[in-house]
Amino acid sequence: MATGDMFDHVYDNTNWMKKNSGDRRPGTEKRNYIFIVVLSVLLSLLTNAVLGYYYFMKETSQFWDCAPVRNCSNSEGNPSCKFEEKELLNYCPDLSEQWVKGNGRFYVFSSFNKTWNFSREHCQSHGGDLVIINNTDEKAFLAHRLCITGESNLYWTGTHGGNWEGQEQVNCATLKGNKQGDASCHREERSICEIPCL
Repeated sequence: MATGDMFDHVYDNTNWMKKNSGDRRPGTEKRNYIFIVVLSVLLSLLTNAVLGYYYFMKETSQFWDCAPVRNCSNSEGNPSCKFEEKELLNYCPDLSEQWVKGNGRFYVFSSFNKTWNFSREHCQSHGGDLVIINNTDEKAFLAHRLCITGESNLYWTGTHGGNWEGQEQVNCATLKGNKQGDASCHREERSICEIPCL
């Protein structure tokens, strides 16, 4: 055989690269199909988890990442409030109750009137209690918040060491504007909750 004939024969034989259908392992296609289905389900679950996390963070950010009030005009609320005061208050505008962040805690101004006891239970259900005004700065902060919203309502607050165990509560602590007072605990008024930041 001539040398040229041998090289021609080697390059002419291309069928050796084609797989024979009889060479496949039984069940390979089924395993590949199962693998693809499992991978698709896992990717779908991962996508849903990421979207769920994003949605959850977006919804809860209203509570934790309240932004300062912007674009306030002097026509909002009480005209005696200064514009600068409005910019310093944080608030969450999309909630039925006003959640205001300040002094390292949240203050929740209710939008409904209830008795002092019901109001206190409501605050406790949020992980806090009726606000106890501990100092003049806190009182000024709350008074300014009420001034800005133009509120002239009476709000239930907590007390300074009033102990009613064994006795019926006759009067409970209130705040109206910047004036602290008391009123019959059975009246239905709005309330201010104080909730510690986590």
